[in-house]
Amino acid sequence: MSKQILAKGIFGWDGTERRTSRYGSIHLSDTPFNPKAGSAVVKYDKALLKRLEGKRVRLTVEVVEVRDSGHLGDAFLKIVPQRPKVGDIVDLGVGELGSLPGWDGKPDIFLAPKDRAKDLWIDPRKLYRLHDQTVIVYVEETTDPFSKRTNLRNPVDEGAISNGDGTLQVRTKRDWPKEAASLVIVPQVERISDDTLLVTHAGSTPKGTRHKLVKRSGS
Repeated sequence: MSKQILAKGIFGWDGTERRTSRYGSIHLSDTPFNPKAGSAVVKYDKALLKRLEGKRVRLTVEVVEVRDSGHLGDAFLKIVPQRPKVGDIVDLGVGELGSLPGWDGKPDIFLAPKDRAKDLWIDPRKLYRLHDQTVIVYVEETTDPFSKRTNLRNPVDEGAISNGDGTLQVRTKRDWPKEAASLVIVPQVERISDDTLLVTHAGSTPKGTRHKLVKRSGS
């Protein structure tokens, strides 16, 4: 089977992918993070997607319009968005194709590894190179081996990191947002003397400060 156009639009993914570090699906929308940074017409070949679901495929992405990404990146993996050039081709790899309805009703397109690992299905460095760019996604059924797992190492399954501006980035395998209200970010505690502790609210800590994430007592 030759390479075919599967979808067109502005490249992104559901926030659950970053929070869980799965990085297993992509989503094309009509606007980037910053809606003033442009727009695009979104098209999906739903018949092609349905026909190839469950098949082994290769996904490649062509950049057709560029802009600065509005994403902060992944603080846990120390990845920030990289602006590509028009015409760049990014190979997302070989995996089993799947889809589910996304937040706006348009499909989330999955590329699952053979072992269904708990995280890093697609190399997130490739994803952050494409984030907020207008792209064409190509699909090709293949007998090539499944892509090898990226050499990135996921440092934690759960926690929070300060963005240095009063916000924090959270990583958790728990159901989101269902369990979000039951989670507590542990503040930074420093002993000043035998009977004095300095407690710093998590949102006030310097950029990069790590905090534990725990379930609220009684919830």
